[in-house]
Amino acid sequence: MFFRRDTLQDRWIRTLPVIGASVVIFWVSSMPDASPPDIGFEWQDKVFHAAAYLIYALAMFLAVWVWSALRPVTWTLSVGGVLSAVYAISDEWHQSFVPGRHATVDDVVADLVGIILAALLFRSLLRR
Repeated sequence: MFFRRDTLQDRWIRTLPVIGASVVIFWVSSMPDASPPDIGFEWQDKVFHAAAYLIYALAMFLAVWVWSALRPVTWTLSVGGVLSAVYAISDEWHQSFVPGRHATVDDVVADLVGIILAALLFRSLLRR
């Protein structure tokens, strides 16, 4: 199963998604005047934030899970959640230096919603 904690090589392979997601989020955040595609409602950017951080946090939880041998799921979700939240906050701070971009608390809240949803999903997947 994808969630097992095997060899060192397996652990590194299962860490690649969070590294890739970090790079993609940083790259998109570095684009001046970047805006998401219009899906027809006012708070659509918050949906994109939540979705991006749902994916990011799932990747983070997987990485923490495979590197934390014999740790409980609660530990994985706590550490992965904190690391994801720190990255979300640092991403907003990074955007404050990019011309045409703004750092907002609303975006961080949307990111945190995505992280919480990811935690619920990850816990559910591990129970199966």
